[in-house]
Amino acid sequence: MAEIPILKPITIITNMIQIRHGVFETNSSSTHSMVVCSEEDYQKWVDGELLHSYEGLVKREELDQDYIEDYKTYDQFMDSDYEEVGETIHTTPNGEKVHIVYKYGHD
Repeated sequence: MAEIPILKPITIITNMIQIRHGVFETNSSSTHSMVVCSEEDYQKWVDGELLHSYEGLVKREELDQDYIEDYKTYDQFMDSDYEEVGETIHTTPNGEKVHIVYKYGHD
């Protein structure tokens, strides 16, 4: 009878590959949310004229009242006990300011 060799455990390191272009994907249990908007829309959000939803920033008068709890003011979006939050401003080659507001963390 042939002897069965004992296999040693090995570590396989793989690089992340992009499956869909233009989409950030993760298989972790972390959460990610990002708002990218113009200077004008950012100021309207901070002032409470626009609210954040999963569809993007929307005007108060266009809210679906059945789901009002799903909409977030700027302060509500930034207030989190378990997620890291932050923002940055990017200036395009044309001089336009783009605000990037984000939060991420683990469930």
